[in-house]
Amino acid sequence: INRTTAVGMYPEGRSLQDVYDLAGNVWEWCRNSYTDLREKTPEQDAPRVVRGGSWLSARGGARAGARYGFRPIGRSADGVFRVVCAAPILR
Repeated sequence: INRTTAVGMYPEGRSLQDVYDLAGNVWEWCRNSYTDLREKTPEQDAPRVVRGGSWLSARGGARAGARYGFRPIGRSADGVFRVVCAAPILR
């Protein structure tokens, strides 16, 4: 459709953990350095991992496992970050 969509527009594509829109809407920033995945606090202008592809990506890039590196100093119409908080473990 050549644009982003609201979260939850495609409920059949949710993960087993009930997470929506992990692929194909917008690239999502990760905490990891692009060059060293073990590095969780890269230097300020170092490229960070982005995952999931976007509406601008080719079909093969629109998947949760797709990985690319973006520098935080740029802007993009197809890149964002997802706020994640840990839920308590239910027993």
